Amino acid sequence: MNNKKKILILSLLSICLMIISVSIQPNMNPNNTTEYKEIILENPRLIDDDITKIRLKTSGIENPIEINGSATGVDANNWTWAKNQYWCSGNGTWDDPYIIENLNIDGEYTASCISIYDSKNVYFTIRNCTLFNAGKELDGYPAGIYLSNVNNGTIRDNNCSNNVLGIYINNGNNNTILSNILNNNTYAGIELRSNCKNNIISGNIANNNSFFGISLTGSMTKYCEKNTISGNIASNNTKYGINIQSWSIHNTISRNIASENKMDGIRLYLHGDDNTITENTVKNNKEHGIFILSATSGNTIYKNYFIDNQLHASVEESSDVNYWNNSIIGNYWDNYTDEDGIDDYGDGIGDNEYTYIPSDTYPSDPNMGPNDSLPIFGDPFNHGEKIHIDGNLNSGNNSWTWASTRAWCNGSGTAEFPYIIKNLEIDADSSGSGVLIGNSSKYLKIENCLLTNSGSDSMDAGIKLDNVTQAHILDNIITENNNGMILQNNSDDNLISSNSIADNNLVGVNITTSNCEFNQFYNNNFSANGIRQANDNGTYNSWNNTFIGNYWSDYEDKDLDDDFIGDKPYNIFGSAGSKDFLPIWDDGYTPNPPNDPSPSDGASGVILDPELSVVVSDPDGGTLDVEFYNADGDILLGTDSDVLNGTTASFTWSGRAEGITYSWYVVVDDGIATTQSSTWTFTTNHPPNAPSGPESPSHGASGVI
Repeated sequence: MNNKKKILILSLLSICLMIISVSIQPNMNPNNTTEYKEIILENPRLIDDDITKIRLKTSGIENPIEINGSATGVDANNWTWAKNQYWCSGNGTWDDPYIIENLNIDGEYTASCISIYDSKNVYFTIRNCTLFNAGKELDGYPAGIYLSNVNNGTIRDNNCSNNVLGIYINNGNNNTILSNILNNNTYAGIELRSNCKNNIISGNIANNNSFFGISLTGSMTKYCEKNTISGNIASNNTKYGINIQSWSIHNTISRNIASENKMDGIRLYLHGDDNTITENTVKNNKEHGIFILSATSGNTIYKNYFIDNQLHASVEESSDVNYWNNSIIGNYWDNYTDEDGIDDYGDGIGDNEYTYIPSDTYPSDPNMGPNDSLPIFGDPFNHGEKIHIDGNLNSGNNSWTWASTRAWCNGSGTAEFPYIIKNLEIDADSSGSGVLIGNSSKYLKIENCLLTNSGSDSMDAGIKLDNVTQAHILDNIITENNNGMILQNNSDDNLISSNSIADNNLVGVNITTSNCEFNQFYNNNFSANGIRQANDNGTYNSWNNTFIGNYWSDYEDKDLDDDFIGDKPYNIFGSAGSKDFLPIWDDGYTPNPPNDPSPSDGASGVILDPELSVVVSDPDGGTLDVEFYNADGDILLGTDSDVLNGTTASFTWSGRAEGITYSWYVVVDDGIATTQSSTWTFTTNHPPNAPSGPESPSHGASGVI
């Protein structure tokens, strides 16, 4: 198969994944029993009804591996040595890192399973490994993966459970720890210690560890700083879900679930200062949701969700200079009720402070202690109900001001930080539109949502934009509504991409008014919508970008050059006369059956080095790859590549024996589909018969003249 066609097939698979298999996350409702589905993880692979059942493809059990990046000498276990091992590939560059993968290592309760030292200047990845029984005691910090003085590593998709530590990094910068399982370790799931900077810990599961799920520990002279802990699950650990301590500063802890921990969900201790803690779900922890102690200050804690903890927050030991809002929004406290506050302004922020944060600095007067002066008021979660936003409103339940205080909406409406409505399942309950945005010029995204069951009025839709600009609608499933989407009344400059818009009663996308301009649609899947797939009564709207248009289930034409783009435009219904000039399409034509075989079928007297040949052609045109097979055992003999359409492919099958009948066939491949020929036979030359006895002179004759 030629490389161009291979690339095209991979492109089509990617398109199918983006368009049709959009991954939907349930609501971020901490009261939902499926709490492990609630978090917005960086890697949706981790979201499963049983989060522990992530299958890793590994080899047999290996011995522990140790790599010393600075080692020299004949027997040095450095990266040059590692590259020569079967389990390591790559060249150590950014675009071709060393890769250690698919290993199953038992530390046998003595050593770390994989240890890397003094590796500052190369790039490497450890992935898809199962690493267990590393160490027995904490001395030496044995871990499933142990990194010391190491930069530029990516550790992903591993199971580092049942060790002393799952993953341990000492003195490491710019490492990424992504989508690993780190359960049942006797100390911690992940620990970064001493002089660790700019590392990312994201999308991991760190449950049931004996001390911490995830921990950062610096020192007075070796800070752990500017690290990101985001989108992890740290639950049911014996002490703390997430632990930030000992001069761990300027870190960001966001969008994690810290729940069911035996002591605290999040703990900041001994100058765990100046960190940002936001959008975490902190739930059902047995002592504190968040506990700040030992001269820890300067932390900003906002838009977190504190639910059913024994005590949501506490500050002790002179740690009272922390900020419980970011001057715009505070936190959701499930014990801040209508009896505690009101929201007369309708901005989603309670008018009274949240004062239930005890502090030993002011034990006699709680009003002098730390308070959240901007607590989130009301239920911040979406439970499947409709969302209607009117950009003309400055406050109230339909304003952007109010929406931005909800768990389902982030951002500030700027180009850099658009409002984002994401990961919702909205059932309009047969009334109105699922998401209705009106009179808005703010930057906004509606992303990765499932929108169904709009009302039956002709102007009801899964998503409706009315006088809206700068919206990006992407990666949604919009199905079984009256209309999939409606744009009307000066809805301009919006981008609709990578959505599945299918099985809606009337129209997939309906642009109803002529003053809707410069909207762009591409990489969407329009399938089986009732009256028509799309209607465009607007102006200057485009239905493709410069590379690709949309998939239309009712498109019927050819793709003669097999580039997955239909050869003719798709006509969009409506007064605009719009067209999708690059419709996604595969005509599915297979190569014609090959003909004119040589040697002809049943031929005899064929030479012992015959040239096999056939004439090949394809309705799509283009070049063809032709594989020649020995039918006895279906053995590939050879391939004639890039054969021009309508010409002859050939292969010399040398070294045949005399007087033998052979059978053969070919497979013609156009890069997308294949066609197999009939099976033909030929028989090679027989050797000449042995001559009979001589007639004259006869055998043994004498006296011959």
